[in-house]
Amino acid sequence: MRKPASFGRIVLVLLAALLLPLTAQAGKIGFVDLQMLLQKSPQRQEASARIEKEFSERKRKIQELMGRIQALETQIKGNADAMSAQQLRAKQRELLNLKREAKREEQYYNEDRNIRNNEELAELQKVIFKAIEKVAVREGYDLVLAEGIAYYSDKVNITDLVLDQLRKDFKQAQ
Repeated sequence: MRKPASFGRIVLVLLAALLLPLTAQAGKIGFVDLQMLLQKSPQRQEASARIEKEFSERKRKIQELMGRIQALETQIKGNADAMSAQQLRAKQRELLNLKREAKREEQYYNEDRNIRNNEELAELQKVIFKAIEKVAVREGYDLVLAEGIAYYSDKVNITDLVLDQLRKDFKQAQ
């Protein structure tokens, strides 16, 4: 026959079961500041310079158009008394058309530039997440968090490690 388990043994087994999770090693957790990585990464700086160069000619044309508008406004103000009513209306119509064209061109420019910025941002996010993964694997992190964190200690902030990895990857790509 079997002996009934004593109350002491049952308590000991239950206590051991409760304490077991406390003795297990906690996973290594890190945090990254994505906004900082987006702002300071050399990839972002290169993308910004590339976009600036890509849109510089259109920007120059818009500035030239604004200069023409300003010159025409000055001409109308300075010579309005010397112009006939018909000449004045023609100049005002020309000014209105130039302003419409400038507004339209500026709107297209802004829309196209925003689209291009978003394309570059999507690519940059992929690069950043690959760098985070490299650092996490290399440093033995089980979990890396970003955004939406109410508090984190500097001990778990690995943003600088990831930024260093991004710089290494950037140099290798050059």
